[in-house]
Amino acid sequence: MKKRILTTASYRCSKFVFGSVAVIMLSVPVKMSAQETTGSMTGVLPQPFQVVEAVSIGTGFSEALDEYLSPNTYHGGSFVFRNDRLYCSETEKYFRYGRSRNGLIASLMTNEAGNGSQIEIMGNMFHSWEKPLLQYSRYDLLAGPSVMGTYGVLWNLRNSNNPASAQGWLAAGVGVDNIFRFRIGRLPVALWATLWMPLAGARFAVDYDMPYYMLVEKGLYGKAIHFMCPINAPTSYNDVALLIPLGRNQLSVSLSADMTSDNMGGKRTQITHYQFGVGYVHRFEQKYNGR
Repeated sequence: MKKRILTTASYRCSKFVFGSVAVIMLSVPVKMSAQETTGSMTGVLPQPFQVVEAVSIGTGFSEALDEYLSPNTYHGGSFVFRNDRLYCSETEKYFRYGRSRNGLIASLMTNEAGNGSQIEIMGNMFHSWEKPLLQYSRYDLLAGPSVMGTYGVLWNLRNSNNPASAQGWLAAGVGVDNIFRFRIGRLPVALWATLWMPLAGARFAVDYDMPYYMLVEKGLYGKAIHFMCPINAPTSYNDVALLIPLGRNQLSVSLSADMTSDNMGGKRTQITHYQFGVGYVHRFEQKYNGR
């Protein structure tokens, strides 16, 4: 049973790795003729001192592999809130664009045997400094270094002694944004594909058998904070959003998938989310010193 679950988890992990690579491959644009832009602000990059902000909510499906007591796979529903921003700096010459994301996800999952459940509450904060690598009349590719972090709790209701497990990591990685502008009939729309991938950092992962007070009393911090990289903790965040004009602003309809995995703290954990979201996108001027 354990071998089957781990094999399935490894297969899904591989799918996410290849999926992340596929997002990067989308950055190779099809041949485009010299055409004017769509004539709309849909999917157009911000100008200096401008900010494009998207606020969205979503719901979807969550899956978690947890090896506490015995390997178990949990399934359930989830709710997500997300705020995305892209801004343009007039003074920065190399990484001209800044990209940020703040999000919160809550999931309730039960295992396949029906004798256990998990509650997940996790927040995340990402920021990347991006440089235009390719720019066409209907296509933009932005990429650059990023700093990413998540924080929250995973509550395993099968564990009566120490059910709440703090989760979190802080890492440096890469952020990639692909923006395709096109028309459906006369309607100017845009597809916005995003990839976030941590490459190296620190992850907080405590063994279920270790009470948290022991970390302070015995100074066992080395057993709780571990180095993470794509080898021992493959992680990626991928989403694609369709932007549709809505008055002077835009409606965002998105599909997203993210996977966080680690083999630390004496156990293996892998959590995957698939989300459908709807959001509101608007553009505004960034003010400095009240001006």
